[in-house]
Amino acid sequence: MNGSPQFDRLLEIFEAALDRPPEQWTAFLESRCDGDSALRHEVARMLARHRQAFAFFDDLGADLRRAGPEELDLGQSVEGRRIGSYRVVREIGRGGMGAVYLAERDDGQFQQQVAIKVIRPGRQSEAVLRRFLAERRILSQLNHPGIARLLDGGATQEGLPYFVLEYVDGLPLLDDCDRQCLPVKERLRLFISVAAAVEHAHRNLVVHRDLKPGNILVSSQGEIKLLDFGIAKPLAGERPIAGEDTGADAGDTLTGHRVLTPQYAAPEQWLGKPVTTATDVYGLGGVLYELLSGERPVPKAGSWEDLERAVLHQDPEPVSTAARRSIEQNAKRRGVSPTTLCRLLSGDLDTICAKALHKDPDRRYSSAADLGDDIRRHLDGLPVLARPDSRGYRARKFVSRHKWGVATAVAAVLAAAVFSSALAIQSVRLTAERDKARQVSELFVDLFTVSDPDLGTGAQITAREFLDRGAAKIQTGLAGQPDIKAGLMDVMARVYHKLGLYPPARRLYESSLALRRSVATSPGLDLAANLHRLGLVLHDQGNYNESARRFQEALDVRRRVLGLAHPDTAATQTYLGLAHFRKGDYDAAQPLFEGAVSVLRRARTAPDPHLADALTGLAMLHYAQGRFAEAEPLLRESLQLRRQLFGPSHQQLADTLNNLASVLSRMGKASESEPLQREAIAILRKVRPGHPKLATAVNNLGLVLMARGDFDRAEPLLREGISIRRDRLDGQHPDLAQSLNNLGVLLQNTGRLEEAEAAQREALRIVRKNFPGDHVAVMRGLGNLGSVLHSMRRSAQSERLLAESLAMSRRLFGDAHPLVATNLNNLASLLHDGKRPGAETAYREALAIRRKALPAGHPHIAYALVGLGQWLLENGDPMQAEPLLREALEIRRKTFSGGAAEIGEAESALGACLFALKRHAEAGPLLTSGLEKLRARHGPGHRLTRKAASRLARASARNL
Repeated sequence: MNGSPQFDRLLEIFEAALDRPPEQWTAFLESRCDGDSALRHEVARMLARHRQAFAFFDDLGADLRRAGPEELDLGQSVEGRRIGSYRVVREIGRGGMGAVYLAERDDGQFQQQVAIKVIRPGRQSEAVLRRFLAERRILSQLNHPGIARLLDGGATQEGLPYFVLEYVDGLPLLDDCDRQCLPVKERLRLFISVAAAVEHAHRNLVVHRDLKPGNILVSSQGEIKLLDFGIAKPLAGERPIAGEDTGADAGDTLTGHRVLTPQYAAPEQWLGKPVTTATDVYGLGGVLYELLSGERPVPKAGSWEDLERAVLHQDPEPVSTAARRSIEQNAKRRGVSPTTLCRLLSGDLDTICAKALHKDPDRRYSSAADLGDDIRRHLDGLPVLARPDSRGYRARKFVSRHKWGVATAVAAVLAAAVFSSALAIQSVRLTAERDKARQVSELFVDLFTVSDPDLGTGAQITAREFLDRGAAKIQTGLAGQPDIKAGLMDVMARVYHKLGLYPPARRLYESSLALRRSVATSPGLDLAANLHRLGLVLHDQGNYNESARRFQEALDVRRRVLGLAHPDTAATQTYLGLAHFRKGDYDAAQPLFEGAVSVLRRARTAPDPHLADALTGLAMLHYAQGRFAEAEPLLRESLQLRRQLFGPSHQQLADTLNNLASVLSRMGKASESEPLQREAIAILRKVRPGHPKLATAVNNLGLVLMARGDFDRAEPLLREGISIRRDRLDGQHPDLAQSLNNLGVLLQNTGRLEEAEAAQREALRIVRKNFPGDHVAVMRGLGNLGSVLHSMRRSAQSERLLAESLAMSRRLFGDAHPLVATNLNNLASLLHDGKRPGAETAYREALAIRRKALPAGHPHIAYALVGLGQWLLENGDPMQAEPLLREALEIRRKTFSGGAAEIGEAESALGACLFALKRHAEAGPLLTSGLEKLRARHGPGHRLTRKAASRLARASARNL
């Protein structure tokens, strides 16, 4: 059959079957093979071998080799069955190792759709289990908006492992692009997102190994999601799977399989050579090729041998040539004419695809990030790195970006050819420069007369008065010199900004920007710098939307003029990421931070402040996402850079100390956190007294002390932060809301509930004005106010706010973030006090999240342990409660000072548990000590004190 028309038909039916779920294969072959049983049987055998390529284990491979077409409809319906906390809706996919089901949350806590992957019955050999668990472990390492998130895992009632993934309601990449008739530029932007997701996997030492359009979905919101890490491979630290290729000498694997999808596999996969990140670059090249041309880079083959020969020895034709095969259809699907499509694909895109698909891995792009960057350069009209850097090519790219500028330059050169005109121009220029120098000199002489004792009133002028007078003189002087005037305004604005005087800084930046726009023929670097600095002051004012707009405009100019790899471009990219981060748009922030870090690491020749900024931005994103262990090393690197750059007393050093201390505090490392916070505060009190940055530092030290139960020392720091922010910031600034939130928590913990409620309500009003939709600040405000109302026994209002906060945290962060655990714990406490069902489930979920996300012994783990332990005790299960309460008490004794109420709460609970277990001798001292601590902190009327007193009274009445 090889090489014949019959084989072409066989291959066509085989490829069409792969686009359908396996359970449809039998019916599909019956309809397409027109009664040709030999053809049907041969296609069925090819499908079986295809599935075998992904099985990696002998028992399934043997089954599949024996399978005929009538055996391909595998499995049975499990619709309506419960798996963990979910109920299955329908099957949505199936492979050699497992099946994937759409499921819905079914425990009454909230609504959520997920995808559940389960090992199929009869396939749970040792090799299958190892591969399945390896996939789950790999997914647990990856946290990127472009990769479907791992949410949960476990085993079914029959003991079959499963894991729960984010459900992506979308279409495969090619189908979505063709359905919308996306133009080439939009397809390229989507591809950049795919490359960023792959780069994230590579940074986590994971190679996907099966990149193809079918494994990339586009969600209904237009976001890409990379799927199916079933044959992904760790680059280090994991033993190989049985039957999998393990090295250059492996060739075929131990069972005769290679890990590949034949139509998309790289040459090294066909040869059984080591798989590296270059393998995924090849896969990305294939995706890009098909996305642009509608054709696969490997031509159709007459046999499997021909297919292998094409992959190993035949270079793909240029992508622009491939698109011509079905040019009318391809052009229509991209919304352009055939001629335009050929022009768009010719040149750079031909070269980029060829480099990504090179047979030699060393000749491909060095990383997925470099491939994505070259696509960006192409979109920005810059020379791409894949091309030979010839003078002619660079000149053509320059002219294409600066048509009007080049035309003007040519005209100037022609004019300068006239000798007399050149002399006249030079004379005018010298006169203008002399006039500029005279006007600037007169302005500064006039400015400094304000401090002349012979001309003044005898009063000592302040720095602020000097600044204000200078700003006024600049705005009214320098007539006819807009460029000099704009530059001086910019200088004065920077001084105001450094002093924390944001409104006058903003006014001067905006005036400077208007002047530059009025005289510039095209946006240049001065304009970009002005936009960047205006973005900084807008950010510090809490105007994140406008800040992002200015940074984006500055970034567009710097990318066009300086290129993607310039440090100034990366600096603006960092701050655009920061603006999106403050808006709560983490998906937009992450690639900006990561791209800036990548560029600046490559460009670094000395300690670089831009790199320190980018590292800090990426670290704070990880911090917000609950990935504290990833944030810490980035901040330590940033701190080292800033110590080298600025010495021991600089605001930027204090900023990094402050950020690192916050991360360490969240990780339960209070003993390391506090000295760093105090060092930051000492610097800022010296160099920035009364500055909003000082407010941030004292606020964060207050949080560290409050987390240890040291409310007396925390309160004045929190109030100092509020005072500075009320004085120096707008009354609706998000940072003021943050300070009010923190003070509200302290007031609640010390029993001043009316004051706490007022602080939390003001904070919530501020953040809702700044962030009208889902935002982490709104979510915190709802949860904190709900918690206060719970303490005030206003249960109905409290439950509504706590439920809203929990739902918002799940929407923002998924189901495994520490903030979700906080909300679950708060809601569980409310349900617990009302003796309502659902408390235990919420406590257990909160505890599971915290154990996974936080280091052992973290103080937040103890909150869930105490809650769950007390619930079990009160519901008649002291045996199960005891180890939980003992662990909680041990954590709190290590975390808090000896007389802390938190220790007293755990002592009282454990004492009651031991009394229920009739271990009275151990129970008595704990009950007594716990009551004393709670009474000392909260007074006799607090609900925790009353509960502890009741426990001791009951024990005493029974002759403890």
